[in-house]
Amino acid sequence: MPRSRLTLADLATGLTGRGEQFSELKVFADDVEEIVALGRGDTPEQLRPLDREGKRFAFTHDNRPFEVELSGSGVVRVYQSSRPDPDVMLTATAVGAMAGAAVGAASSRKGQNWLGGLVVGMLAGAVFGAGATVSPPRRVLTMAFDAGTGRWQIYDGGLVRWMKEEFRSSAPQPSA
Repeated sequence: MPRSRLTLADLATGLTGRGEQFSELKVFADDVEEIVALGRGDTPEQLRPLDREGKRFAFTHDNRPFEVELSGSGVVRVYQSSRPDPDVMLTATAVGAMAGAAVGAASSRKGQNWLGGLVVGMLAGAVFGAGATVSPPRRVLTMAFDAGTGRWQIYDGGLVRWMKEEFRSSAPQPSA
């Protein structure tokens, strides 16, 4: 039976599956198994907290470090990390509160008419025109996760414009 949610491994594979041209992958929080688990009060052992608010976590996949950022608006941002392993301890309450809010916000943003089983994401890459004074356009690629095959595929369906707006307007910003 196909999975209904992504895992951290699926996110890492989706991000790195197209080489180095994309630097982050954004998905809705309610589509990520480990984030849903955090919202229930469970703490998946592969997630290591990076802050006291429960917004940022580190994980490793195929010996490569990644970071996950949660936004209160329901978007999860995943990117490769250059940090050493963190040593931050959080209470389950702090972690669960942020994850629960993110999962709830994602479900709300998608609405009740969301297609069951549809898991979408957006890869974002390097900035075009590095000297621009206004926010320059970024390279983006919309994708859907095929739970049957466990693979990401390019998505060009009717939700592309909506996805780009949702992820652009709600995604967390990179931390320093």
